[in-house]
Amino acid sequence: MVDSTMTGADGVLQNSLRIKKVDSVYTPHQVSQWLACINFPGIYSEQELASGGFPTTLDHLFTLVRLSLVKFPYENTDMH
Repeated sequence: MVDSTMTGADGVLQNSLRIKKVDSVYTPHQVSQWLACINFPGIYSEQELASGGFPTTLDHLFTLVRLSLVKFPYENTDMH
């Protein structure tokens, strides 16, 4: 579990460090499919994903990594 004091909803970590947003190499459609595949809680439309509507928080990063490891535990060939 991530300590709630470590991150705010705006991507700020401890000591005013930030989670850096970078452009994805994947299309919003591909990201949407991946989120559905790993059973990410919540629904984000392709438009929300394209416009940056997916919150960049430490909690979301933790959940994404955990769910990806559960879905693809030893190799990621099923994803392709």
